[in-house]
Amino acid sequence: MGFIENSLLPNENVVHRAKLSIMALIGPAFWVVVGCLFFMLFASDSGLMCVGLLVGFFVAALGLKAIVEYLTTEFAVTDQRVIAKAGGLRQNSIELRLSQIESVSVAQGILGRVFNYGSIIVTGSGGTKGKFPMIQSPMDLRKQVNSQIAQAATGNKSF
Repeated sequence: MGFIENSLLPNENVVHRAKLSIMALIGPAFWVVVGCLFFMLFASDSGLMCVGLLVGFFVAALGLKAIVEYLTTEFAVTDQRVIAKAGGLRQNSIELRLSQIESVSVAQGILGRVFNYGSIIVTGSGGTKGKFPMIQSPMDLRKQVNSQIAQAATGNKSF
């Protein structure tokens, strides 16, 4: 069971899940390729072998961190809350009740529009902000949050 399932309250149901876009791995993948090229370049020279090993270790750690973050990040909209968790060993989580959400906004650049990813910013009462970058299908997530807020306000539940 994941974080979301363990966080559910009695009679709370998940109505929508979101995940990180695969585009979140593009930047780290680029640096891993560049690092591997430097590693091969430095590893061929015995005098710079230590530099090559250091670069290789750094890019391997960068790639592993990106993969772990991609695999362990969870987002969900329930009939009562918005729940998000990022990170494996070091976790950051946020839970906002639907009744306390003031606004939900989406930020997408040109690549985000083309590849359907973007950042969701959920603002709660009291100024609490949850920013969730690199979300796949952010407009769908916003639509689901707003739909659940409207249903909670009218007292209707649809599963």
